[in-house]
Amino acid sequence: MGHCQKIRTERVLADQIFIVSDQFPEEACPLQFAAAGDANISGTLLVTVTNCQLLTPLLPTDPLQVELTLMYQKELCVTAGPEGAVFAPPGLVAPFSLEFKFEETYLLTFCLTQNDLTDLGIDFEDVECELFKIVDVLDNFSWTCGTIDPYTGEIIDPAEITQIVTTFAKIKLVIEEQVIVALCPTSHSRIVRIPRTTCTAEPNGG
Repeated sequence: MGHCQKIRTERVLADQIFIVSDQFPEEACPLQFAAAGDANISGTLLVTVTNCQLLTPLLPTDPLQVELTLMYQKELCVTAGPEGAVFAPPGLVAPFSLEFKFEETYLLTFCLTQNDLTDLGIDFEDVECELFKIVDVLDNFSWTCGTIDPYTGEIIDPAEITQIVTTFAKIKLVIEEQVIVALCPTSHSRIVRIPRTTCTAEPNGG
C-alpha cells in the first residue's frame, strides 16, 4: 500500500462561459468634432474585470448568480488619410486622441442551486466566484464623420461613434478543501536500506 498525504486544493463546482454584450453609453464618449474627407480612427480597447461577487439566493431552489463588473477603456487616435481631411472646430488638426472609460455590472446565472450544494455536502458560505479568464472580446465599431459648415468651418452635426462590445468570460464557482491523496504505490518504487558503514583508513605505502 502506498503512502498518503493531506493537501489543500481547489474544487470546481461550476464552470461556465458567459457572453456579455454592451454598448458604450453616449455620456461615456461625447464627440466634440466633425470631419470631412479621408478621416480614420484606430486604437485599442481594454476590458478588465474589477469585481466578481457571488450573491446569496433568496430561495434554496433559486439558481446561483454572480455580479460581474467590467471596466471598458478605449484609446483611439483620429488621423487623416492619404486623400486628406478637414476637421472642425477650426484649428483642429489630426492626429488627435480620444479616450473613453466606463464600468458596467451584469447579473449572470449558473446552472446550479443552493439545494445542489446541500446535496453535495457543501456550505454556501464556503463558495467563491473566480474569474478563470476572458476568453475573447469582440468590438463592433463604426462611426459617422458628422457635418461641417463649408462657410464658417464650424460643426453642424458632430461625429458619432457606435461601439458594441461583446465579452466572453469564463467564470468558476469553487471551494477550497483538504483531501488525502495517495502517493506512488510501493510497487512503483523501491527503497533500499544502506547499512551503517565505517570508513577505512588508507593503507600505508610500501
